[in-house]
Amino acid sequence: MTKATTLIAATLLIVAGACTESPGPSPEDPEAQYQLGYAYMYGQRGLPEDHKQGVHWFGQASEQGHAEAQYELGEAYRLGIGIKSGRSLAPRPAPLPPAHWFQKAAEQGHAEAQATLALYYAIGRGVEQDEAQSIHWYRKATEQGHEEALARLQELDPFAVSLLPLLLRRRIRAEQGHADAQAQLGYAYRDGDGIEEDHEQSVYWFRLAAVRGHAQAQLQLGHAYSKGEGVEQDWEQAVYWYSLAAVQENEWAQWAQLQLGHIYYIPRRGVEEDWTLSAYWFRKAAEQGHAGAQEALNDLFDR
Repeated sequence: MTKATTLIAATLLIVAGACTESPGPSPEDPEAQYQLGYAYMYGQRGLPEDHKQGVHWFGQASEQGHAEAQYELGEAYRLGIGIKSGRSLAPRPAPLPPAHWFQKAAEQGHAEAQATLALYYAIGRGVEQDEAQSIHWYRKATEQGHEEALARLQELDPFAVSLLPLLLRRRIRAEQGHADAQAQLGYAYRDGDGIEEDHEQSVYWFRLAAVRGHAQAQLQLGHAYSKGEGVEQDWEQAVYWYSLAAVQENEWAQWAQLQLGHIYYIPRRGVEEDWTLSAYWFRKAAEQGHAGAQEALNDLFDR
């Protein structure tokens, strides 16, 4: 059952039980309890915003080990939402400190809870100050791509960052918009280097780097379109990306120029044969010392 379906079911349950003493979802359904708590906490799905009810249902789900609910309950206690005045509907008569619920969620792999718990250990809030624990939880969050955790980890222990797996460090940097890392991730997915081979993901990361002007990524994206790997074969797109790489003043330009020479040498779908352009690009590559381009240029003139 999807979250959306579960929430609809939970809403129907509370409506159906509106005249009873204990309306709400089954006590054995923590996902429905979480969704109902979320709807009350933020006034969604037609339910009124009611923080006490939100805390109550988050608490019910939290007691059954629901990580998202545990994090939300920790946030509610941290901010004093739904528990400040009047009788609390929380599952315990004396609410546990936020750190307790952040710890519970963090142990289940909740990245935001891990980052928050790391901060608590760093400043000694609700727990005894412990730099080693702070670094531990920042690293756990970083391993899931949490950017703020990475920044804090770099401040606390740069060496810990250097110990992260290379592929993970590349992914983090790639998600931060670094073109080199995006291109390297594209290669990793293309070649199955440390990760399952996935040409669609490869194209995704090459494209992100290519639009930032990364010549290698532009060249590889041209290859992908010419071979139909990870995308539908499209010679016009191949020409487009090869052309961007071909005009850059670096070592990768000659390879893109060579490919353009070959494309214009023989008619391709969407690209007409043009020996003048073919000779132009072969010559450009040959001028940079590409032996294969010089041979191709000689063959062209021999025809």
